[in-house]
Amino acid sequence: MRTLFAKDKVVSLSYTLRARSGEIFEHADLPISYLHGSGQDLFDKIERALEGLSVGDSVEVELSPAEGFGEHDPNLTFTDDIENVPPEFRQLGAGAEAENAEGEASISWSRPSKAVNSR
Repeated sequence: MRTLFAKDKVVSLSYTLRARSGEIFEHADLPISYLHGSGQDLFDKIERALEGLSVGDSVEVELSPAEGFGEHDPNLTFTDDIENVPPEFRQLGAGAEAENAEGEASISWSRPSKAVNSR
């Protein structure tokens, strides 16, 4: 089998993200594509784990908060009444992207019993 994941190759993959508890919080059945080795699309540890893999291979990578988006900041987490949420976002797993006055993007997901906001 030939190597697929190498620097400057456009590759496609599907993935599942799990919390340490094993709970799935994101899953992509349809492959996403990115430029491998660009340093723009994936966390470094994930790109290193994918390097040299071929079609059909799979890999598990565990990231610490520092290797991902950073430690949890409770100042970036909020909960709101369901009545304040547009109906199309009133389901588990619904996501929305918003922008503040400074142009900073914010992505929010709905989860059981809470809403999570990550910048």
